[in-house]
Parts: sequence; structure tokens; C-alpha cells
Amino acid sequence: MKFTISLSDAARHTITLATLEAYVLGDGRPRRTKLETLGYLWGFSREDSKGTTHFHVDLMSLSISAKRSRNSVKPNDQAVRLKSELMDRWAPHLTLIGDFHSHTYENLAEVRDIRGFEFSDADEASFLDDDFLWERANDQPIMLAMTICKLARVHEKHAAETIRSNIAHFDVGEFRFWLNAAVGFLDASGSRRCTGNRPSNVKLRIDSRFYNYSRDRLVVATRALFPRLLPWELKFRAEKRLSRTRRRKCGNWHVQAGLTVGMIMTPRAHLMTCESVSDLTTRNINRHSYVPVVHDGGFGGLFFAERFFDATPPSGKISERVSAPEETLVGADASISRLHPRRRPKAVSARVRTSVTGPSSSRQI
Repeated sequence: MKFTISLSDAARHTITLATLEAYVLGDGRPRRTKLETLGYLWGFSREDSKGTTHFHVDLMSLSISAKRSRNSVKPNDQAVRLKSELMDRWAPHLTLIGDFHSHTYENLAEVRDIRGFEFSDADEASFLDDDFLWERANDQPIMLAMTICKLARVHEKHAAETIRSNIAHFDVGEFRFWLNAAVGFLDASGSRRCTGNRPSNVKLRIDSRFYNYSRDRLVVATRALFPRLLPWELKFRAEKRLSRTRRRKCGNWHVQAGLTVGMIMTPRAHLMTCESVSDLTTRNINRHSYVPVVHDGGFGGLFFAERFFDATPPSGKISERVSAPEETLVGADASISRLHPRRRPKAVSARVRTSVTGPSSSRQI
């Protein structure tokens, strides 16, 4: 026995659209994306003089009442009966000849690893047990499965490609689709059989009028799969990051999570410059422990101003008392200062505040 399966433009479009929407948008509920979906196929079949049976799918009707998940889709048995009654009235020349369902995967590697474009054992078992479908299709129904995944980059393609005579794939934007076809039949003993995944005499004829340009992504799909977070989600993530920061250790040093931007940054209009130690002590009303010193237009070191908080400042210039020891000078991207090994720092008080930790955000007094 040989079989050919062709699809009308409308059937191919609706199958692809249904698969894409269920994958990108799911059922509309939050975090319910990448869902499988299901529909029913109407068309006709005929056998030629050589014994080859030709199936043509004219339209697909999506089953809205099916129960969808990421790994399966369960049909509502009443849906196909309801739709068949209407089609008997509106399109008596068409026959219920099969069904369609989708497979969803995260990426191309996952599809290739497990050959996700093939029919599963559960797919074949459900297909063989569908009495209503076999009765309507005169014991020769067809089964279509469309697999979808998101690609890391957009590939430029101008035609559908075949993996096997009954499997074709094509790209739309950053998504790849596979269409697999199988035919049910009765063997010599009258038992139901399915051509399934093995190389068979089923030939899928899919229109090759496809085109996909490089870097041409679907904007709505990108926004839906990577949505903007709600305010409470942003707050939760910020608190989680802060909690991790407080627990993190850098060698024997603990990270200071109490520093704020206002404590380590100063607007340019508020910067002050002084040369003598006494002048600096007088102007250091916020009692900053360390003050950066500029030398020849660059960072010259740190002046330890804390020693003069409660003492009479000596005479002389600041440049004579500048030091930049390694135990106090840390990278400009760090958020710690004067931390002691193996001891958790307490909250920063008004008496000891760090003005800056590097040259890129220098505070001058």
C-alpha cells in the first residue's frame, strides 16, 4: 500500500498558526506557554488505478475544549462529534479524515536529541483507539503531528526540507516547524495498524513556497516569551539578590551590603577641593573616613581623615600624608571598605562612612 498526503493552503496555515499560538501565548494564563494543542482534519481521499491512496486535507478545526499541557493534550470526545454534525450540514462533500496535534520543545538540540518530531507511543495508542475517527474515515484515518521549537538564531531558508518521505520542516522567523504524517489501515486479520515512525510508503506533499530571512524575528513572540516583570516580581527578585549578596563571601572578606549610592557618590556640583589638613578637617562635616586625593589629574591615593575626627589636625598639606595601602584600597567596582577578615561588618553609622572605593567615582573635599 502506498499513500500520499497533501494539504490546502488554508489547512497548512491554520495548523501552523494554532501550533505557534499555543507555543508562544499558551492558553492566556500567566506562565502557561509552550503548550501542545489539537485539532481535527476534514478533506477527502481517493484510490488511483495503481493502488495508491491520495488524501487531501482541506481544512483543520482547532479543538478549543481540549486540555493542554506542555507534554500532552487531551481531546474532548464530544468536540469532534459536535463539529461533525455541523460539517455534515455545511460541507457534506468533506469527510473527517484525521486529526492533528503539536509537540513543543525548548530548543533545536532538545528536538534532535530525542527526535521530538516523531510520533510517541502514546500518540499511536490514542490514534488506534479512536473508534469515532476510524468509523468516519472508513478505517483509513491520517494523523499529523507538528513539532515546534525556538531557534537560537534566524536561518535564511526559501523552501521546506524533507527528513523522510513523510516528514518535512520549515522555518518562520526564529521558530522551526516539523510536520509528520502517518496513515492508519487494517491488516489482513482486520486489526488496526499505523505506519508510524518507521520508513513507510507515506509521502507528504507540502507546498515549498516558504521563505525566511536572516534576523527576521517575530516581535510579538519575543515579547511574549520574555515578558516584562510585574512590580511585585521585580521587588521579589531585588530582595532575593540582596539576600544572596549578604551571604556571599569574597575569600576571607564579607561583602558590605549596607552601602548606598548616596554614601559613595557625590554630585559634581557638590565637590570641594582643599590642600591643608586643617581645612579638610573643618569641611569634612559628614565625617568621611577616607578622602581620595587627586595628583596630576589622576588618582593619587587616600587620605585617612578618621584619625583627626577627635584630634587637633596638624599643619601641612594633605599631599604629605597620603597613603594607599593594599588593605584599604579596593577596586572601583567593589562595595566594601575597611572590612576586617572573618568578621561581619555592622551597619554603617553616621560617624564612619566611606566616600568612595576607587578612582572612577572620586569624592573631593
